[in-house]
Amino acid sequence: MTRGTISDAELSEFQRGCLADLLSTFSKADIPAPSHTIVRGETENYVHGTVATIEFWIYDDGAGFTEGPPPVAAENQWIYEWQDYKTLSDLAGAFVEDLARTSRRALETDRQVQNLASSFASECREDFVGLWAILWEVKRSSPELAGPEVKAMTLEVVRRLLESREIAVGDLDSQRGFLSWPTTSPVDATIAELGRRWTVLGRDPDIGECAWLARIEGDPGSVLEEVGAQLNEAEIEAIAPLFAIDASQIDERLSNARLQNGLLICDFVSVGAVSCPFELHFSRSGPRVLSFFIGSGAEFYNDEGLQTPEDRIEVSEDLDRFLRSAVHCERVLHRGSVAKETYTAELLRIDGHPIEFVHRPRFLWPFQRTETESLEYRPWLGE
Repeated sequence: MTRGTISDAELSEFQRGCLADLLSTFSKADIPAPSHTIVRGETENYVHGTVATIEFWIYDDGAGFTEGPPPVAAENQWIYEWQDYKTLSDLAGAFVEDLARTSRRALETDRQVQNLASSFASECREDFVGLWAILWEVKRSSPELAGPEVKAMTLEVVRRLLESREIAVGDLDSQRGFLSWPTTSPVDATIAELGRRWTVLGRDPDIGECAWLARIEGDPGSVLEEVGAQLNEAEIEAIAPLFAIDASQIDERLSNARLQNGLLICDFVSVGAVSCPFELHFSRSGPRVLSFFIGSGAEFYNDEGLQTPEDRIEVSEDLDRFLRSAVHCERVLHRGSVAKETYTAELLRIDGHPIEFVHRPRFLWPFQRTETESLEYRPWLGE
């Protein structure tokens, strides 16, 4: 990342002038100089930079920036094209002025968010904190914000708390015990689930609604421990072979358990990707059912019932056979993108013939040229 001045030879006259005006304007407004670098694109070099939660780009004949973390940034885009202005100088002036003004506001918001996060982190050390409490404090400290902005700022405070890895989101049971959501869940997934619950509520959350936050006590544990803590007895019985996996085989960076759209989604990826990845989905609304996907999304089970002992025995036996199987994957590629994957597990057979599990992420016309590659995965258990 290059800071401050950059080589004139790398940029067009418009880009140099635009960047110089931007740095000068930031300096006069006491805004920290943005981090920026020159990116060598396929057709032109361009400047890419960041300040607070803003990313900006300066091209040969235009510029633009986005404000806020994804997916909010996608809704807040400013695009400046020379066709919309009489001269490139007009374009540069408008871009610099708007970006400086937006950056100043973003920095002030960032400081507010960080102050609120620090305050609620201290409060979490003493007691549970409801999402509603953060919402109310955001409204009190920033009365000028509209509804969507209040929601975005509230969730950003929660994001800061979760990124500290000292705070967890969860629910309270009838005895006021804290039931943590999976702490291995990616922060983005947890924020998305909070946003979903808020949307389903149809209004701002009140006391006790949507979720609570609490300080994490002790070691958060492995993905297997997280999954076991989130399941009832029937679910544990159905997937019992899972807990025979050696935890050291599981890549904790890529594997996780998360709540999303009313499901507990559990991803398992082996260290070095030597065993076939898989997902288990447990419903958290309506009947307790299980969905099971192999590889990138080949369907093994979809909404399989776990109500009877016979159901749970059948699922357990199938999962055990999968975990003890070497798996072959035949992958069809079109221009480097996966169009079809076919998985066969050596111990999963009907009348002696291997079962094929197919995933088609994209449609192919008959005349399109394809390439094929093969992957071989070792068993998760029994080697």
